[in-house]
Amino acid sequence: SSDLGALQELSQTITLNTQLNASIRPLYLTVLQAEAEDVPGADDLMSQYQAVDQGLTAATTPEQLDAVQQQMSALQTIVAGDLSADQCGHDVGSGKVITINLTYQEMVLYDDGCAVNATPVTTGRPTAPTPVGTFATWREAAPWTMISSSPPGHPLWYPDTVVQWAMEFDGRGDFIHDAYWEAQEAFGPGSEYVLVPDTASIGCVQVPTAIMGWVYDWTPLGTPVIITN
Repeated sequence: SSDLGALQELSQTITLNTQLNASIRPLYLTVLQAEAEDVPGADDLMSQYQAVDQGLTAATTPEQLDAVQQQMSALQTIVAGDLSADQCGHDVGSGKVITINLTYQEMVLYDDGCAVNATPVTTGRPTAPTPVGTFATWREAAPWTMISSSPPGHPLWYPDTVVQWAMEFDGRGDFIHDAYWEAQEAFGPGSEYVLVPDTASIGCVQVPTAIMGWVYDWTPLGTPVIITN
């Protein structure tokens, strides 16, 4: 019947819309990685992403959602190709270097100018921002207990917290570390403003647990850490 057909189409629309909405942020984060690595044409990739995002918002039928899905897949392929083609030749210095872009909330790890890994991160909240500048890792510990420098009752106080991997990069107690309390999908732009629950850090750079172990093992003491806006 027509009613049954309409219900089936509605169900199909809801299912596909849910799937695409779950995929749009990972695509966004990949485009931001291209921005953070200053891949040629990254701004055009962002424009394409914005068009896809707008298309997803406007789509109301399975046919329209199918078209958006094809656009998302095509853009993902383009971004992956551009990142691969521009993997090396970055002017960040020789040897191992960690770069962190606060605007994109993205960390990229380089070895002799070649990007070897990247991940979205969460940096300091507006009242306790992550410092901008060039630093170097000078202390590493696994595990490490994070102890608040603020007294109980202060807006920046937090209870003693054990992280599995921690690398201090400046003299004021800021670390690159894992954050088991933060969901994988929460990292990236906007996370530095999420205060309830406590997602945004207090100056540190929080890294997804799934990759922080690799980062810790890869990073020798003295590795440059370049943080930019």
